[in-house]
Amino acid sequence: MKALMESFKRFINEEKEMASDAEIEEIIIGVLKDEGGAAGLDPIEKALEGKVADDFDLVAFLKGMKDSMVKKHEDGDYIEMTGLEERKRKKR
Repeated sequence: MKALMESFKRFINEEKEMASDAEIEEIIIGVLKDEGGAAGLDPIEKALEGKVADDFDLVAFLKGMKDSMVKKHEDGDYIEMTGLEERKRKKR
């Protein structure tokens, strides 16, 4: 029965329209901005529910994003970086 349920879940996930990489990046950036520029994985995972496959590796995806978009802080939070470079240039 368990194997049947797992197969059914995979089938349902394949039938759902999954978000593209660009859409996932937009969602991540949006969550980070909503959280004040930085957040842990939980709010990002919640925002992606139903938009990515069950086996989606969020950490690997975040690592693959351009450093100019998101960086991991030494304390574990992910920081939205898209506006920081612009702000640095404006200050000069």
